[in-house]
Amino acid sequence: MNETQASQLPVYAGNDLGAVWRSSATAFRLWAPTACSAALHRFATGTDAEPEAADLGTLAMQRSEGGTWYLKLAGDLAGQYYQYELQFPDGTSTVTADPYAHAAGAGGTRSMVLNQAAAVPDALYAQVRARTGLPLLRITPRITVPETGLDE
Repeated sequence: MNETQASQLPVYAGNDLGAVWRSSATAFRLWAPTACSAALHRFATGTDAEPEAADLGTLAMQRSEGGTWYLKLAGDLAGQYYQYELQFPDGTSTVTADPYAHAAGAGGTRSMVLNQAAAVPDALYAQVRARTGLPLLRITPRITVPETGLDE
């Protein structure tokens, strides 16, 4: 794909890409405008090597606005893992983790549905509230890996 072709792809302006967890349902949205189909593979664990590993099934996603694919599943899915499978018009396919995920299993090949409120320790909330006086709605912890200098 060249720059001209890329500039003609649809734009999605929403803020709900990835897995958006709620206790009653989780909505999955992936921007993949060049795919001709998309499916969600669900798993009980982050890898097949873990105890109690299980394939929880595969569900077709629906084409949606702005080049996205969408699927909403009822129930509390926090802690379940998933991957996307994409099919392209040239006959190729790929299975991938969610590029918009907030958590992943070992090795990063499966994404995890995350209840962000349960993932952040209460002590951290208390510290930030004490320093700022502001209530926190959501925190996404991030890890920064420093440069190693190995390419010098």
